[in-house]
Amino acid sequence: MTETGSFNVTLSLITGPNDIVFTVLDNEDVTTTRTFTVETAPPVASNVITSDGNFYALLVGVNDYDDPEIADLDKPIADAKRLGEVLQTYYTFEPENIRYLENPTRSQMVDALDKMRKIIGPEDNFVLFYAGHGYWDKDTETGYWIPSNGRKSSTADWFRNTTLTDQLVCLDLM
Repeated sequence: MTETGSFNVTLSLITGPNDIVFTVLDNEDVTTTRTFTVETAPPVASNVITSDGNFYALLVGVNDYDDPEIADLDKPIADAKRLGEVLQTYYTFEPENIRYLENPTRSQMVDALDKMRKIIGPEDNFVLFYAGHGYWDKDTETGYWIPSNGRKSSTADWFRNTTLTDQLVCLDLM
């Protein structure tokens, strides 16, 4: 408590009524008690999405790389599948609107985005997930996703972030 009698208290409240009891002792040793009831509403579900369109997802996981200089990974495909389960269970994604790419090449990634561009309309929603190796080139300020056929020594088969940006612009998502 401060010299002016101000104080701060952090309380954990439950949903519904919460009785808060203040007991104050003044300078003349007189005690006063007041009870206030604070009613809290239940939390609003954060997974409620409103849209007139459909919900689509392209979930990409790359575990295995052709180039022995790029380390294989254990979890990207499993992570993509788990996200697909979450989107179906807790959100309004239909199984037929979720596409998985497992260990895709660069051309498979571009083809998949081309197909999504033909399906997705202006009212629709789109989730794109990538798990795998990536690279940020500080000199050119260019980011890349490394597909399964990517080589450590060459960016020729890497998937540029600008390619992704171009695709998303075509979908009116940027």
